[in-house]
Amino acid sequence: MSYRNRKLLDYAKHSPICFCCLNPNDGTVVAAHCPFTQSKSAGKKGHDWYIVYACFECHKKMDESMLSRSEREELFFRGFLGTLGWLFQEGKLKFG
Repeated sequence: MSYRNRKLLDYAKHSPICFCCLNPNDGTVVAAHCPFTQSKSAGKKGHDWYIVYACFECHKKMDESMLSRSEREELFFRGFLGTLGWLFQEGKLKFG
């Protein structure tokens, strides 16, 4: 069963940038699920904690395989680390 958290997904609209391309949030930034996790299968998204706040163009690049797998992984992981860092800095995620 995949972890679900609506609040974590909704925080994307408050993201100042797309954490993949680093462009300002143009209103299309959403929580993009990891496109190549083991928990993902046909018609099933990965966990809601394994996301990146990405603009429409970056989300499309990751989901539609416009890039090689290694390029998609690099784009996602760069964005994932930025997203995670921003969530902690903004107090949306906390330890303890």
